[in-house]
Amino acid sequence: MTTRILAAVILLASAVIAWLAITFALVARTLQAAIALSLLYVAYLALRGYQTMRDARAASAGGEADAPGEDGVRPWVTLVVAARNEASVIGATVAALAGQDYAADGAARFDVLVVDDGSADGTGDLA
Repeated sequence: MTTRILAAVILLASAVIAWLAITFALVARTLQAAIALSLLYVAYLALRGYQTMRDARAASAGGEADAPGEDGVRPWVTLVVAARNEASVIGATVAALAGQDYAADGAARFDVLVVDDGSADGTGDLA
């Protein structure tokens, strides 16, 4: 019910703004300026997103993203896989996760934990 009331209020406000924009040139120019400012802001956000992604790719290519922690050892990581009735794909999923190259001194530094949520198709047994 509140959603319908909110939609009605927004529709009414839009109608009033449209009427004001049609009736008064100053209101129309103000709306155009607000739209132009919002477009500039969206362009700024897109630029910042592009720069962040570019920097992340450069860091990843330089090996910084794969560096060990402060003590020189990679932190232990637990990978949690939630599964329910996923017998057709759980074997490949666990195999792909177990095959990851995240190790220190030749020993893997991660666990794979499969959480079976009451599967009826034997997902837990296959995992």
